[in-house]
Amino acid sequence: MPGQGPLTGGSFNVGRDLTLQVVVNGQSFNNLGLLTDANRKVLSHMHEVIPVNNDGIPVRRTTYSGYDFEFHFTRQSGLVDSLVRELQRNYYSGGTPPKITMTETIRNPDQSVNQTSYTGGTIVPETLGSFKGADPVNDVHLRIVFSQANDIGGLSPQALNLGSNPFVL
Repeated sequence: MPGQGPLTGGSFNVGRDLTLQVVVNGQSFNNLGLLTDANRKVLSHMHEVIPVNNDGIPVRRTTYSGYDFEFHFTRQSGLVDSLVRELQRNYYSGGTPPKITMTETIRNPDQSVNQTSYTGGTIVPETLGSFKGADPVNDVHLRIVFSQANDIGGLSPQALNLGSNPFVL
């Protein structure tokens, strides 16, 4: 994971850096907490038709509808609570949908770097974390579904040092 030390020739970390931009009613939310886990998947659905005029041989087609990210992090401030309240206010007042975008940067094992821009995001606040005594508030969980992804382009390994950049969410 990024933030574990500098990338060196023989012992590099394969990592990912995420920059999330959430704007609700003109208010921008950044650095929501210490990212501890991020999972992503492609949203797809297989359709199957068994036509009678094709000797009953199934015809299948996969359709795609975006990307689903799950973010887990440790609470660093009250910003996630403020974000959820603002999302609720926006919904109840009939405001325009929030603008949610994300840039993902990935350093590959061959030291090449790829960047992807995700747009059309929708936030689903799953949990705001649990606490016990003076322990950190862990497992704050946001799910964000994006409609589109576009390659920004590959970068040379020297263009970005992910090893010294912690996750930004």
